[in-house]
Amino acid sequence: MYLFFLAVDTITALIGVAFEPGERLSQALLVPLQRIAYRQVLYLALLKAMRAALKGWAPGWGKLERTGRVRVT
Repeated sequence: MYLFFLAVDTITALIGVAFEPGERLSQALLVPLQRIAYRQVLYLALLKAMRAALKGWAPGWGKLERTGRVRVT
């Protein structure tokens, strides 16, 4: 069943890309890779974020050091 839905997802992506002018159909062929690999990376990030939240640690954006050295042309 998983392979069936993966095929339907890829075919749907191919149809969607075909309707977009200037897009390459080869982009739609990356859908299986996205479904198999990228989702696992997202789940790992989710688990790490949940663990950090349970520990009471809140990630911040960090502090940007301002240098004042930007040139305007």
